[in-house]
Amino acid sequence: MNPEGLALFLAVVAVGAWLQSVTGFALALSLLGTMTLFELAPIQVTAVVVSLLGLAGSLIALIGQTRAIQWRRLWPIAAGMLPTVALGVWLLDRLAVSTTGSLQLVLGLFIVAGGALMLLQPATRKRPARWRTGYLAGLLGGLFGGLFAAVAPPVVFHLYREPMTVDAVRATLFALIVVGVALRMSFVALLSEIQPLALEMVAYALPVVVVATLAGRHFTPTLSGRSQRRVAVVLLMLLGIPLLFV
Repeated sequence: MNPEGLALFLAVVAVGAWLQSVTGFALALSLLGTMTLFELAPIQVTAVVVSLLGLAGSLIALIGQTRAIQWRRLWPIAAGMLPTVALGVWLLDRLAVSTTGSLQLVLGLFIVAGGALMLLQPATRKRPARWRTGYLAGLLGGLFGGLFAAVAPPVVFHLYREPMTVDAVRATLFALIVVGVALRMSFVALLSEIQPLALEMVAYALPVVVVATLAGRHFTPTLSGRSQRRVAVVLLMLLGIPLLFV
């Protein structure tokens, strides 16, 4: 990677890690969109980088916050993710071999459609959703998590509708990222391979993730939680739209 590409990569890592520490998502999608749009690395490499950096950021963000995790809401989603993460990893390998253009189009649609979904203002449920609702969200989340190493918008949408605090939503999302990465990297080791370029990029970016995540914990914007999500989603959609026309 040339110096300009590395600088762009690290800048996006910093912004994405900070946004993720504030909203519970954004690092994966921002990295996926930027690295694919500017052709900084193949999508298979990008997905591994996103997985490992997302894991690091989530573990740091969870320090002192584990009590806020809503385990009863997490387990149905995690159970749904289990079978479809493997399917997503397998599909990524097949699509990457067949045609890169189609994969970029799918990624662009994923980012734009997911962003549109998260811009909606759903009413908070009066009661927690049933087990099968979380399981279905996990099925979709696992598929796209396997493909693109991202917590899918259906999971974010589902949790933000649940009757719980924003801190609880964020902590639960962080925990799901940890679960998703553990599943994905296990299946990558079995079904695919981890390329040296991915590990090199992670080594460059890891200190940036640590600093940006800690900054997000201590320097939170004064915007409401909903406004924070809107800003993050609009930025992501601006990255996703150009991928539809590559």
